[in-house]
Amino acid sequence: MGYADGSTTDGYFVNDLVWYGQVSGNLATMPADASVTFGCGLRQTGNLVSSTFALDGLLGFGASSTSFVSQLASTGNYKKKFAHCLDEKGGGVFAMGDVVEQTLKTTQLLPNRSHYNVYLESLQVGNTLLDISKVETIVDSGTTLAYLPGAMFYPLRETIFASYPNLIVGPIDFLQDCFQLNESISDIFPTVTFGLENSVKLEVYPHQYLIPAVEIGWYCLGLQDSGRFGAAVDWIILGELALSNKLIVYDLENQVMGFTEYNCSSSIKMRDEQTGRIFDVASHDISAASGLNLRRLSLFFLLTYMLQYLIHYNIAT
Repeated sequence: MGYADGSTTDGYFVNDLVWYGQVSGNLATMPADASVTFGCGLRQTGNLVSSTFALDGLLGFGASSTSFVSQLASTGNYKKKFAHCLDEKGGGVFAMGDVVEQTLKTTQLLPNRSHYNVYLESLQVGNTLLDISKVETIVDSGTTLAYLPGAMFYPLRETIFASYPNLIVGPIDFLQDCFQLNESISDIFPTVTFGLENSVKLEVYPHQYLIPAVEIGWYCLGLQDSGRFGAAVDWIILGELALSNKLIVYDLENQVMGFTEYNCSSSIKMRDEQTGRIFDVASHDISAASGLNLRRLSLFFLLTYMLQYLIHYNIAT
């Protein structure tokens, strides 16, 4: 199996018991297991064996029948649904099953796609509505930033920076729009709102799309032109930057995605598949990292680029 950066891995498919926590009461879980088939890599090359980029593994939650969530759902014990709620400090909630939240608004998943694709209908910066056409958009929590085609990105960028016209902007590493500012970014820059089909609004705030750089007081724009990174098509990808502090539900049974603003450091509610009772599930540390910053960005960008290539590579072959 090859990746975009030239790294490779090869090995075998294996079947084994996977252990996980099954909700058993309010803020309580009990051990459970399931038989799952997965790939076991024996030999890696390139960045996959470097001290900087090496990983323990990747867990796939795609819609295909071979994904982890699909295999668990095939046992009949769980519905083909999962959810995540990522806070901005490396914590949150990840759950499989029936999440209960009254404020969720849903939009239709587009059928027969290799990603989780939805329709983007509008793009707004503060009170300014940009001129865009209805277009397919990938929702991907495994991508760190948000990527838009140049025709959409540059008017968005211009409107954002119009809030502070004398700002001196320049590159840091692979991010082009970085600047130093000792004032509150939340008081200066506007909210960016992605309007999805069925009146679903994803609001992305300045502290989410402006990423702290290595030096205190420096920020980089996390919204990017997808064409700069060699994308074969004009992808729109809404990554972690646009999804943090939101409860996102992937309902593959009904082919919809649900979104709502949420305190992802708190708990969510889940319905027990057998009894119908509803229990609280607490947040926990998902990552050792603390928030989105430029130091962890180089790793996450490379992985995102490699994984997007891998998905298309597998389909083509």
